[in-house]
Amino acid sequence: MDLIIFDKVFALGRTRAAVPFSAIPEPLQEDFRHFMVGRTITNRNGEFIAYPADFRAWLEKLRNVGVEFSSAAIS
Repeated sequence: MDLIIFDKVFALGRTRAAVPFSAIPEPLQEDFRHFMVGRTITNRNGEFIAYPADFRAWLEKLRNVGVEFSSAAIS
């Protein structure tokens, strides 16, 4: 996976604003959506938004565990 993708995602983590799901690069979308299951998500103008604390928790998961890929995403 391209390091520029991770740079973009970690740059989003430096803001205190809520993060729209559409801001997450496509290769990381599945991992992000799985992580957000059970967390608070809001819908603003028809777009799903993650709270900053949940987004930063996902970034911490990326740092410590990495990205989880399903077999469907790999094939």
